[in-house]
Amino acid sequence: MEKINDMILEISEKITSEEERSCQKNVEAVSEQHTDSHGCLGPLRMAAFDRKN
Repeated sequence: MEKINDMILEISEKITSEEERSCQKNVEAVSEQHTDSHGCLGPLRMAAFDRKN
């Protein structure tokens, strides 16, 4: 039983990290689009970058 719980935990951790990565990509893409079109949202991009690091 414990082995099954460990496997479930491991799988859910993988799913979470992949979701976080795709979310981070979306944030970066959106902030780049805004910066390119408006030229004034650099701080938003920096905030996303700081959170990644």
